[in-house]
Amino acid sequence: MNTGMLGKMLNEGYEDRGATICDKGRFKLAHNVEKKNKERRHRKVFLGTATIDSKGLISLSDNEIKDGMKVFIDIASTNLRKGDVISKWNEEQLALLLYSLDEKNLDTITQRLEQNFHKKMGDRKTTIRLKYHLV
Repeated sequence: MNTGMLGKMLNEGYEDRGATICDKGRFKLAHNVEKKNKERRHRKVFLGTATIDSKGLISLSDNEIKDGMKVFIDIASTNLRKGDVISKWNEEQLALLLYSLDEKNLDTITQRLEQNFHKKMGDRKTTIRLKYHLV
Protein backbone atom coordinates (compact mmCIF):
# COMPACT_ATOMS: atom_id res chain seq x y z
CA MET A 1 0.00 0.00 0.00
CA ASN A 2 1.31 3.48 -0.81
CA THR A 3 0.82 6.63 1.28
CA GLY A 4 -1.81 8.02 -1.11
CA MET A 5 -3.97 4.96 -0.67
CA LEU A 6 -3.41 5.03 3.10
CA GLY A 7 -4.46 8.70 3.19
CA LYS A 8 -7.69 7.90 1.33
CA MET A 9 -8.45 5.06 3.73
CA LEU A 10 -7.79 7.25 6.77
CA ASN A 11 -10.06 10.00 5.42
CA GLU A 12 -13.06 7.70 4.93
CA GLY A 13 -15.85 8.94 7.19
CA TYR A 14 -13.86 12.02 8.26
CA GLU A 15 -16.02 15.06 9.02
CA ASP A 16 -14.29 18.42 8.84
CA ARG A 17 -16.47 20.30 11.34
CA GLY A 18 -16.71 20.81 15.05
CA ALA A 19 -15.25 18.72 17.83
CA THR A 20 -14.47 15.03 17.48
CA ILE A 21 -16.73 12.67 19.42
CA CYS A 22 -15.11 9.36 20.37
CA ASP A 23 -15.31 6.46 22.77
CA LYS A 24 -13.49 6.31 26.11
CA GLY A 25 -10.56 4.28 24.75
CA ARG A 26 -9.81 6.75 21.94
CA PHE A 27 -10.18 9.65 24.38
CA LYS A 28 -7.59 8.07 26.68
CA LEU A 29 -5.28 7.67 23.68
CA ALA A 30 -5.70 11.34 22.68
CA HIS A 31 -5.06 12.45 26.27
CA ASN A 32 -1.95 10.29 26.64
CA VAL A 33 -0.53 11.43 23.29
CA GLU A 34 -1.04 15.04 24.39
CA LYS A 35 0.73 14.39 27.70
CA LYS A 36 3.71 12.98 25.79
CA ASN A 37 3.79 15.91 23.37
CA LYS A 38 3.17 18.79 25.78
CA GLU A 39 6.86 19.51 26.36
CA ARG A 40 7.52 19.91 22.63
CA ARG A 41 4.38 21.80 21.64
CA HIS A 42 4.25 24.49 24.32
CA ARG A 43 0.49 24.94 24.05
CA LYS A 44 -2.18 24.86 26.68
CA VAL A 45 -4.55 21.92 26.65
CA PHE A 46 -7.39 21.67 29.14
CA LEU A 47 -8.93 18.43 30.37
CA GLY A 48 -12.53 19.00 31.35
CA THR A 49 -15.61 17.30 32.67
CA ALA A 50 -19.19 18.18 31.84
CA THR A 51 -21.61 16.78 34.41
CA ILE A 52 -25.37 16.63 33.93
CA ASP A 53 -26.91 17.60 37.27
CA SER A 54 -30.08 18.97 38.82
CA LYS A 55 -30.52 22.65 39.58
CA GLY A 56 -31.75 21.92 43.07
CA LEU A 57 -31.95 19.13 45.60
CA ILE A 58 -34.30 17.00 43.50
CA SER A 59 -32.66 14.03 41.76
CA LEU A 60 -32.88 13.65 38.01
CA SER A 61 -34.52 10.64 36.41
CA ASP A 62 -32.55 8.45 34.01
CA ASN A 63 -34.50 9.97 31.09
CA GLU A 64 -33.71 13.52 32.22
CA ILE A 65 -30.02 12.64 32.41
CA LYS A 66 -30.11 11.01 28.94
CA ASP A 67 -31.92 14.04 27.49
CA GLY A 68 -29.38 16.41 29.05
CA MET A 69 -26.51 14.29 27.72
CA LYS A 70 -27.92 14.31 24.17
CA VAL A 71 -28.44 18.08 24.28
CA PHE A 72 -24.95 18.79 25.60
CA ILE A 73 -23.24 16.48 23.08
CA ASP A 74 -25.07 18.26 20.27
CA ILE A 75 -24.15 21.70 21.62
CA ALA A 76 -20.53 20.80 22.37
CA SER A 77 -19.92 19.10 19.03
CA THR A 78 -21.07 22.19 17.14
CA ASN A 79 -19.71 24.90 19.47
CA LEU A 80 -16.26 23.51 20.17
CA ARG A 81 -13.50 23.75 17.60
CA LYS A 82 -12.08 21.24 15.19
CA GLY A 83 -9.45 19.29 17.06
CA ASP A 84 -11.23 19.40 20.42
CA VAL A 85 -12.28 15.95 21.64
CA ILE A 86 -15.44 14.81 23.49
CA SER A 87 -16.22 11.42 25.02
CA LYS A 88 -19.08 10.08 27.09
CA TRP A 89 -17.35 9.00 30.28
CA ASN A 90 -20.28 7.61 32.25
CA GLU A 91 -24.05 8.06 32.38
CA GLU A 92 -23.79 11.61 33.78
CA GLN A 93 -20.42 12.88 32.54
CA LEU A 94 -18.53 13.74 29.40
CA ALA A 95 -14.78 14.20 29.18
CA LEU A 96 -13.39 17.09 27.11
CA LEU A 97 -9.97 17.92 25.67
CA LEU A 98 -9.77 21.56 24.62
CA TYR A 99 -6.67 22.61 22.70
CA SER A 100 -4.68 25.85 22.36
CA LEU A 101 -6.72 28.03 24.70
CA ASP A 102 -5.93 30.60 27.33
CA GLU A 103 -8.04 31.05 30.47
CA LYS A 104 -10.01 33.99 29.00
CA ASN A 105 -11.07 31.97 25.96
CA LEU A 106 -11.88 29.01 28.20
CA ASP A 107 -14.23 31.23 30.24
CA THR A 108 -15.91 32.46 27.04
CA ILE A 109 -16.40 28.93 25.74
CA THR A 110 -17.73 27.75 29.11
CA GLN A 111 -20.28 30.57 29.23
CA ARG A 112 -21.39 29.85 25.65
CA LEU A 113 -21.81 26.12 26.35
CA GLU A 114 -23.75 26.76 29.57
CA GLN A 115 -26.01 29.39 27.98
CA ASN A 116 -26.79 27.24 24.93
CA PHE A 117 -27.44 24.22 27.14
CA HIS A 118 -29.90 26.07 29.39
CA LYS A 119 -31.58 27.71 26.41
CA LYS A 120 -32.12 24.36 24.69
CA MET A 121 -33.21 22.59 27.90
CA GLY A 122 -35.77 25.31 28.64
CA ASP A 123 -37.20 25.52 32.15
CA ARG A 124 -36.26 21.98 33.11
CA LYS A 125 -34.49 21.27 36.37
CA THR A 126 -31.37 20.05 34.53
CA THR A 127 -28.08 21.96 34.53
CA ILE A 128 -24.53 21.39 33.30
CA ARG A 129 -21.43 21.73 35.49
CA LEU A 130 -18.13 22.28 33.68
CA LYS A 131 -14.71 21.93 35.33
CA TYR A 132 -11.22 22.04 33.80
CA HIS A 133 -7.53 21.74 34.58
CA LEU A 134 -4.39 21.87 32.47
CA VAL A 135 -3.07 18.61 31.03
